[in-house]
Amino acid sequence: MRANQVEPTEYLRIARTLWADIAYGVLLDRNVDSNKARLYLKQQPVYSRYIFLNVWYCMGWLARGGFDSLPEKGVTNEFLDHQYVITASSFHGLLTKETKTNEAYAALTAALREANPSLERTWSLYRFR
Repeated sequence: MRANQVEPTEYLRIARTLWADIAYGVLLDRNVDSNKARLYLKQQPVYSRYIFLNVWYCMGWLARGGFDSLPEKGVTNEFLDHQYVITASSFHGLLTKETKTNEAYAALTAALREANPSLERTWSLYRFR
């Protein structure tokens, strides 16, 4: 990953796997019944979107040389972008020219569609034309 030799599809697959494991594991650690945890995560709440973006951004930081290689201002900006992406994923659109933010939004929406393919039909009803 650090040499940027991971294909985007593999990057997304790794992020999705970690996302599912972490989101489910945190709920189990908090003594949530496993069936309730699965049902909750199937609804793709903000909590699980937050976990996905944390995984996505951490993987990006690793690819760029680790957390210590980022300036403080850059980290703060990425966390703000993180919030915009989560909000936009609930409203099906993000208006920004920032490449990393658009990539994070595309990754999150792709992961959400893969986890629940029926969302694509629902989302298409609400897209602006």
